[in-house]
Order: sequence, then C-alpha cells, then structure tokens
Amino acid sequence: MTFWRLFFVLAALNGFLAVMLGAAGSHILAPKMIPGGPDFFSLASQYHIWHSLALLSLSLFSLKQSACKDMIPRLSALFFLIGIALFSGNLYARAFNDPYSLSFLIPIGGTFLMAGWLLLALSVICIGGNNNSK
Repeated sequence: MTFWRLFFVLAALNGFLAVMLGAAGSHILAPKMIPGGPDFFSLASQYHIWHSLALLSLSLFSLKQSACKDMIPRLSALFFLIGIALFSGNLYARAFNDPYSLSFLIPIGGTFLMAGWLLLALSVICIGGNNNSK
C-alpha cells in the first residue's frame, strides 16, 4: 500500500473514530466525565473531525499530484496525525480525569496541527510553481 493510500485509510478511520467518540461522549460517556468534561470532549471531537477531513483532503490531493516534491505533503499528513493524537487524544482523556498529568501535551498537539496547515499551504505553493499543472 502506498504512503498516500495508507493515509487515506487512516483519515477515513479517524473520521469514523471522531464521529463515534462524539456520539458516545454525548450519549453514553457524559455521566462519567468530570465537571466541565463534556466541554473538553466536545472540543476534542470538533478538532478531531476537522483535522480528519484535512488529512483526507490532503491524501486525495496528493494521490493526484505526482509532480510535487512529496516530502512537504507527507510531513503535513504526519503532523496532522500527531496533532490529532496529542491534542484531541489528551482532551478526550482530560474530560475524565482532573487533574490530568499529560495536559502539557495538548498545546504541543495544537502546534503540530498548526504546522500541518502551514505545510499544507507550502505543498500547494510547491505544486502551483510546477509547470506540469493544467
């Protein structure tokens, strides 16, 4: 399986997981959360789904663009995955545990998500500067 096909599958699975966790958080898990936990969980779910869609779009886009240098979009995809895990993953956990000892990873995950967006923009600039575009 190629890198981009793998990331397409990972994006789809992340989208599924985000929807499933969002539904479970609203209907099943809310009574088990700490005060304020549903807010953390909702924020995690929102960021999770949006960045899953970004990863999906990046995967589709990169499958079609063989002319671009592949390293920049690959880094963007990796940063989105790391960001989802660190930011959303730790917010999900924070909803159940106060004080949560790994809360310091949440802003690191947010930084990975922001860097993923910048790398995505850079990869589009790379492709835009290529003479092979139609």
